[in-house]
Amino acid sequence: MLKSLLITVAFLFSATTYAQGFFFPTAHQTSFSLLKGHVITVTNSKQEPVADAEVIVLSGEEFAISEYVTDEMGQVYIPSDLEEPLTVKLKADGFIPEVSADLDLSDHTFSLDDDLTTSELEVSGKTINYGRLKKDGFIDFALVIPSLEAKDMIFFDVSDIISPLTDKIILKNVGQEFDIPSNVSLPRQSESYLIFNIKFNKPEYRLKLSRQGTRNIVATHGKFNLKKVIKDRKKSPLELLKHFDFLSSGSKEKLFINDTKDFDIDVNQTQFTTTQSVTVPNYSPENTVISVGLANNGSKFYPTDVKRLLQNETKALKFPADTKGSKILSALVNKDIDFKKITDTEADKKNSPGLSQLSLTFSEPNSSVNFLNLINPPAVDENTINISAPVLPAELKESGVLIILSEIEKIKGGEFDTEKRTRIWQGRSYSWINRFDVPDVAKDLDPAKNYRWEVLFMAQSNEGNLPRSIENVTHVTRNAFDF
Repeated sequence: MLKSLLITVAFLFSATTYAQGFFFPTAHQTSFSLLKGHVITVTNSKQEPVADAEVIVLSGEEFAISEYVTDEMGQVYIPSDLEEPLTVKLKADGFIPEVSADLDLSDHTFSLDDDLTTSELEVSGKTINYGRLKKDGFIDFALVIPSLEAKDMIFFDVSDIISPLTDKIILKNVGQEFDIPSNVSLPRQSESYLIFNIKFNKPEYRLKLSRQGTRNIVATHGKFNLKKVIKDRKKSPLELLKHFDFLSSGSKEKLFINDTKDFDIDVNQTQFTTTQSVTVPNYSPENTVISVGLANNGSKFYPTDVKRLLQNETKALKFPADTKGSKILSALVNKDIDFKKITDTEADKKNSPGLSQLSLTFSEPNSSVNFLNLINPPAVDENTINISAPVLPAELKESGVLIILSEIEKIKGGEFDTEKRTRIWQGRSYSWINRFDVPDVAKDLDPAKNYRWEVLFMAQSNEGNLPRSIENVTHVTRNAFDF
């Protein structure tokens, strides 16, 4: 039961943590044009120029090929008489290869993602300042995660919140021990159940970061009713959400270069004292909706509450008193998700509902939300990646489609199995096309390893005539398959 419960806790906040260490490949039009043609600029995620990058431009319906190498400013110049549409392939040492399709003939800037092959960093410490925890029938806990930027919200992956590290908690008076995710902490407390006085004491957390840099780490303090959760333990984990309450959070920021110990976080810095509502539409009876409250912390977000919503239902989510810049992330998922199979390396994910197929919307509080339709996974043959777009609602416009090829490393961790995902290749189109060419890197994969193809269709509001960019995406529907 404890394992299932903690997986549920992880699911609650995975919507805000699926992009840890995962930058999005961006491309946008720049404002200048030169007489000798148009300029393509290649930068890294910090907007610094990338020199010596290979740039291949395919133009027109016949895919005429032009090859270039960027200069010290990360730039190449292409003729102004190339036939549209353009496909631009980018490759540079230390970066993930990228393809952008269906581009017009203009100036473009591309931002490449680092090839994250360096060692992971571990951050550890205690969650502190819970106050006096009385024996009240509730188990207090904290979930420790990095806060994220708005552009990271399009990804949803439980493996980024269920730590691949596990710690043991021993309940001596009931003669049992459990493996729990290392980024969950339990302060010293005791509760009664039947004839047992159950004592918990695991104040430490451990958290993996996939890259160096300045990160803001957030600990969210919540509690659940022990007796009610045990009573309903055979129900879907989604039905247990009603027994959870979220109280406060705390955060701490640091430039992480090496492993860091004693990084203690006060969970009582910000109280969740107000509410904002969300309303969901009618949807298929095989699905359900999970909504997560996101408080704004400068340019980043952290979770404050989570609720399950039924068809045409409105619910209130808890927030801090200052709700300026707050958002609500809602996910349309299959209601019969098998949480065991989300983290079970032996699961047949093709035959089990999971989190690969879902639809997300990123909305303002106190509003009604809608969703893009759920989609099928990509169908890949020897030369082509075939994808099927959803129906586009009238109030939205296409923001692009993303294809990702990743290597999946299965990680066993006591009672919990999880995975490490490493991107190998990514492709993007700024319109909803229905196929990509299989990249060369996908034709030479190691048959002994596990891989994943993933497709994401993105849309944004028609209002305000905003440019198509990841910063303006409000809706995403995605699916994937492993091989």
